[in-house]
Amino acid sequence: MAITLDVTYAPHNVKVKSNFSVFVKEGRVILSCRAEANPRPHQYSWWKDGQLQAESGSQFLILTSTFSGNETYKCAATNSLGSSMPEKFVFSLIPQKCTGLSGTSSVGGSISLTISSFLVNGNAGVKKYKVLYRLFGSLGVWSAVVELTSPTITITDLIPFTTYEIKIAAGNEYGYGPNSSTIKVQTTEAEPGPPQNVSAVPLSSHSVSVSWSQPITPHGIIAVYKIYYRAASKAKQEAADNEVVVAVSGSETTLSLTNLSPFTVYIIKVTAANVRQNDGKFLDGIASNEISVQTAEAAPSVPVNLISIRLTSTSVTIKWTRPEFPNGIIRSYTVVYEKAAPENDPYKVITIEAKYLSVNLTDLEESVDYIVWICAITISPGLYESIAVSTASEMNEKRTCLGRRCSTLLR
Repeated sequence: MAITLDVTYAPHNVKVKSNFSVFVKEGRVILSCRAEANPRPHQYSWWKDGQLQAESGSQFLILTSTFSGNETYKCAATNSLGSSMPEKFVFSLIPQKCTGLSGTSSVGGSISLTISSFLVNGNAGVKKYKVLYRLFGSLGVWSAVVELTSPTITITDLIPFTTYEIKIAAGNEYGYGPNSSTIKVQTTEAEPGPPQNVSAVPLSSHSVSVSWSQPITPHGIIAVYKIYYRAASKAKQEAADNEVVVAVSGSETTLSLTNLSPFTVYIIKVTAANVRQNDGKFLDGIASNEISVQTAEAAPSVPVNLISIRLTSTSVTIKWTRPEFPNGIIRSYTVVYEKAAPENDPYKVITIEAKYLSVNLTDLEESVDYIVWICAITISPGLYESIAVSTASEMNEKRTCLGRRCSTLLR
């Protein structure tokens, strides 16, 4: 046989709950009080900051307009057997959701944010703002920036020409309110990084082809590439003064440099640009590493300073100096000579090694005028330079000056 006992006791284990753990909605909040008791409580007493507010049902209505920001509420339950100990509930008032968030980008990878309005929860003052941002579409962790003073906030050190998603929350000493709706802002363009894979190959003795690829960090849409080049053989200051700049469209990645000097080393670098300065000119980004390229050889200029030295009545020495513009590696010299008034006599040709700058012509005839031509040879022969040479008769060769009187010495 079952026996049912009805145990009666005063209220205890009181719990106070709110429809919000912290207040985030304008208008009102409802506190609910529950207790374990038998019989059920017939009255609930409500205190605010130690002052009795009501003796009513298990729910207590709070209007937000009366909040001071941080308040403590207590509830005690009563039945016919007694009352419980009061249970405390601390209620903190935080700002509501910010609205009207807008953002603009400034040069240098920064975004300025402005909050045009936000809803106020009673007396919940806004004392700080929390900005959350991340790369758009990244689904990564939100980075946070806390600004304590102003609803105008600047986020710095962002990646140029990149879209970010941003949201913001207003806060006070009790915490932050809900995040605003997310906005998207793109940072402005900035100076690009250095072009990559810069290379050059000679096309001829007067031209080279330069190629490159886009910077790893273009920081925008590349509008212009600038190719700087100078002859490496020039002195530093002279080279800087004579540096040539050629600009091409940002869609180009190759350029032929023409009108160059043969067999000359050129120093080349490339920059990219996408930001116009106040004067309308493009601001260069970081330059690539310098590279060097040498144009191909060409025919040299003529040998210079030709002179003849008579040795005997039938021989002379011809001397010269190297061409002013060798345009390559001189491999040899070609010497051609013939009578100035040739009849049927063929011209004669001698090849001289590059290390020598003279030649002895020993098979000439007496008292004859000759023309001697000399050219230098690199990958191809250059132009000839000529000199007139006259031999003397054997009799003239024996003329000498004795003191102040010249006499003819006979055999």
